[in-house]
Amino acid sequence: MANDLRNSQILSNTFLARLKNTLAFTMSVNREWSKEWRGTGANKGVTINIRKPPILSGGRGEVAEPEAIQDQLVPLTLNTRYHQAVKLSSQELSLNLTDYGEQVMQPAVDVICNMIDSDGLALAYKTVPHYVGVQGVNPTTNQVYIDAGSRLSDNAVPTGSSRFVVLNPTMQGGILNTQATQFNNQGDISDQNRNGSMGKAWGFKFGMDQNVARHTAGALGTTPLVNVSGGVTEGSTSVVVDGASASVTGYWKEGDIVTFASSRGVNPSSKVAWDRLRPFAVAADASSDGSGNVTLYLTEAIRATGPYQNVTALPADNDAILTFGHASTYAGVGGAQGLAYHKDFITFATCDLYLPPAGIVDGSRASSNDLNLSIRHIRYYEGGPDRVVDRYDVLGGWKVLRPEMACRILGS
Repeated sequence: MANDLRNSQILSNTFLARLKNTLAFTMSVNREWSKEWRGTGANKGVTINIRKPPILSGGRGEVAEPEAIQDQLVPLTLNTRYHQAVKLSSQELSLNLTDYGEQVMQPAVDVICNMIDSDGLALAYKTVPHYVGVQGVNPTTNQVYIDAGSRLSDNAVPTGSSRFVVLNPTMQGGILNTQATQFNNQGDISDQNRNGSMGKAWGFKFGMDQNVARHTAGALGTTPLVNVSGGVTEGSTSVVVDGASASVTGYWKEGDIVTFASSRGVNPSSKVAWDRLRPFAVAADASSDGSGNVTLYLTEAIRATGPYQNVTALPADNDAILTFGHASTYAGVGGAQGLAYHKDFITFATCDLYLPPAGIVDGSRASSNDLNLSIRHIRYYEGGPDRVVDRYDVLGGWKVLRPEMACRILGS
């Protein structure tokens, strides 16, 4: 960009355009709720409740059974300020600054983009119970990505242009190498070789983000068992466990994935049973009490009846509990948590930040109805050190709306 440092609005508009081109994960997810704060400004901590679409059961035959609408509200809070401030001396502004866009703005954009994407990916994976692949091992065949698409379809996730995959650089490199030996459209292969990215394949648009989160499984141990005397009822979000290794700290970690031997999954629309167990994500670290007893907290309620049914049956007494498909194989094993997802499974929102009165500082905002993002630029002068400070801010918040609309892709 030209070295025109006088116009704050030009700087804000340019920053927003660069933000769009640098954000990887965030640009592929739902951002429509930013409109709720557009033009009004908002204080940190402002929350709105988002109503999720209801699920109804329907019926057959002449007699109708009216169903009550069960509203599910999800709170979205703008609770994180992302910012970067850069100080520029009068000498630098006069003699050394040749390209403000590349020397100042782009590094600031990179920092804010990394923070936003990193927060979203770290939050997202911990709520997603469905997975494909092997913990600690990078996928090397396209079957893993085909299976990820099947997991989404089993959960009635719409197909089409709103399905995405995000991988870290190593995972992307592994699948690109595999694709070199596969039969594909020659144009697609040329794009992969030229751009170093997958583009579109197997029903997904692929992207790479170095901020893809990593997860290390809990300490685990012997095969734990469900203890129904502790109560596993319709709508439970916790399960009492016995038979775990005694005195193990961090038996399960937040973000682990568990299954119960009696609880197969069902399609959320048709309620047709799957041929595999329904996974659940662990909501909080859980440790043994010294006698092998653990209370396991889940991110979703277990339901065997009603419109929000997700299992064929509630966990039964002495059901074996497996973590990532095994009892203790992955104890302490870490790995990347890539994601296959529909854009509506998570949302990111920003607001138009307050602008200080004119004359005290130079400032501007830039927002876009198309991007649903908003940034603010403030410039002020510090007389003592004789320097100008440029500050860029984004006030935003992440919220997972529909965890069933995503699937983890495990890696190393």
